[in-house]
Amino acid sequence: MRVLLTVLLLSLIPQAWAGSWCSESYLGFITVSRHIHPAREYNEKHWGPYWRCSFSRDWSGQVGWYPNSYNRNTVYGLVNYLPWRWRDFQFGGSFGAGTGYAEREDGSPKGGLSPIAGGLAVWEVDKNLRGGLFINTAVVAAIVEIRWR
Repeated sequence: MRVLLTVLLLSLIPQAWAGSWCSESYLGFITVSRHIHPAREYNEKHWGPYWRCSFSRDWSGQVGWYPNSYNRNTVYGLVNYLPWRWRDFQFGGSFGAGTGYAEREDGSPKGGLSPIAGGLAVWEVDKNLRGGLFINTAVVAAIVEIRWR
C-alpha cells in the first residue's frame, strides 16, 4: 500500500509542480542491487519508485523512496550530472541525501539524513525507456525509467 501511494504521489508531481522547468520527466524504479561487502547480509531488493526531472542535457533532479540495504525506508533526493556520452550511453554521477541509513553504535536507527553519492551509467534503450546502474563503494544498483511526458 505504501508503494502504491508513493507511485501515485510521484505521478502527480510532474503535472502540478515542475511542468514549466522540466524538459523531460521520467518515472523510474530502483530494482535490485549487489552489495560489495560480503560479510554482512543486506537487503538486495530495493523496489522503490522515483521521479526524475531533466533541467538540461546534463543535469537532472530525482526524488523517491525505497527499502534500503538495512530494510529501512529511505526517502531521498539526488542531483544527477551526466556530461559524458558514447552512442546510447550517458556517464556521470549522482549526489544527494537520504533517510534511513544513520545508525547508533548498537546498530539501531538514529534518524537524520545521510549522504548518497556514486557513479551513474544510463543506457537509452529507446525514446521512452532507459536502464542504468548506480555504483558506489558499497553497492551496485539497477534502475529502470519510463518517460513520463
